[in-house]
Amino acid sequence: MQWTFPEDARRRPRGVTAAFRSPFRKALLAAAMLLAAGPAHAGSWRLNPGDSGPSLVFGADDAEEDVSFIAQCGKGRIEVTYPAPDRASIKAGEEKACDGLRPCREKLPATLLVDGKATEVVATAQPEEMYGGYEIHFALDPRAPFWASVKTGQSLSLKIDGAAGERLPLKGSKLPVTSFLAACGK
Repeated sequence: MQWTFPEDARRRPRGVTAAFRSPFRKALLAAAMLLAAGPAHAGSWRLNPGDSGPSLVFGADDAEEDVSFIAQCGKGRIEVTYPAPDRASIKAGEEKACDGLRPCREKLPATLLVDGKATEVVATAQPEEMYGGYEIHFALDPRAPFWASVKTGQSLSLKIDGAAGERLPLKGSKLPVTSFLAACGK
C-alpha cells in the first residue's frame, strides 16, 4: 500500500523539527517520555493479620500473589521480601548453591530509596519459583528511620547492581505502616 500526501503536508512549518511533523510521532514521543520516567506500580498498602503474625503488604488489590513488598514481624527485627529490579540476573554478592536449581546470592549490597533518601541493607537473593528472577530478602530494625520515611514519602524503590526497580507509590501507606509497627511491638 502506498501512502500519498498532498504536497503541503510534506512541508513542515518554520521552527518545527521533522520529529514533530506527525501527530502520531508526538503521541509516541509523549508515551516514551512517560515510560522513561519509570511508572509506579499499581496497588495499595495493607496490613494482613495472617496466621503467623501480621504482615505489611504492597500489591494489587484483587490478587494475593501479585505483591511487590512484604514485611513480617521477627524477633527484634522486620523481615522484608522484595522482587529484584532485574529479574534476569544478580551479579553482586557471593554465590552459593540454592537447592541445586540456580545460584543464590548472599551478602548482597542493596539500597532502599524513599524519595531519593537511601537506606543500605545487606540482602540475600533467592530464585523466585513462579515468575523466574529473584526475590530479595533482608532484615530491618523496626526503629529504623526508613519506616518514618515510608509513612511520609512519595515512592519506594530497591537498587541492586546499579539498577533501581519499579517505584512503589507510598500514598496510603501511613496507617498500614503505623499499625504494622505497633503490631510488631515497636
